[in-house]
Amino acid sequence: MGDLLEDLRRRMAPVSLRLWPGLGNPAWNSAGARHLFGGRLQIAIDPGRVLRKVTSEAAGRLRGAFLVSGLDALPTTPVSALYTYRDMEDIARYGADWRSTRLGQWLMACLAAGRPPLVRGALVTNEAEIEAYYRGYLTMFESMRDRGYRYDGTDHMCFGVGAGGDFVLVRRGTHRLAAAHILGLKQVNGIVTKIDRRFAEAARTKAANLSVPEAILRGVQDAAAA
Repeated sequence: MGDLLEDLRRRMAPVSLRLWPGLGNPAWNSAGARHLFGGRLQIAIDPGRVLRKVTSEAAGRLRGAFLVSGLDALPTTPVSALYTYRDMEDIARYGADWRSTRLGQWLMACLAAGRPPLVRGALVTNEAEIEAYYRGYLTMFESMRDRGYRYDGTDHMCFGVGAGGDFVLVRRGTHRLAAAHILGLKQVNGIVTKIDRRFAEAARTKAANLSVPEAILRGVQDAAAA
């Protein structure tokens, strides 16, 4: 029943916000509020400004939310401390030599112990599958090194905007973000999916001549470009 109610709130949020767009409308709390923006919350940002990732547990609590009270207070992990960052460091160091990487050694150890690991939803059962899995990340890293950040898939990095305009990674794309840091890229793309309510209130005050959605959008765009 809870999931059904959440789905109904998400579906009804855009309708409610068109009738009552003020920030006092609780529909702003629903992830469905994002539908008011279409694809316009996609941003380009310097990855050096996204230094932390919301922990998985905290990100789970944000499911179904758009405006969030206390986003800045949620527990986070530095991007440089993520295991995915270490994976990409090894890729940068060893290239195609997957056996020398910590990831490759861990996967091999799992096989040797008779415990085929589950990665990306699939069991890895032999060395050829380990190499194929590893090469997916190697290919991504080499593409970003040679061409910059160009992502055309559907699981874009999801960012949150804190009260003061700071950005955090909420979910997805940790390998991509880590690679961007290691390579010193100046731009990555992603979608803003969570916004601290105080940021939205400040954006509304700053652009009082705009509608609430347009004021929030301008605030996000200005913060990303700062």
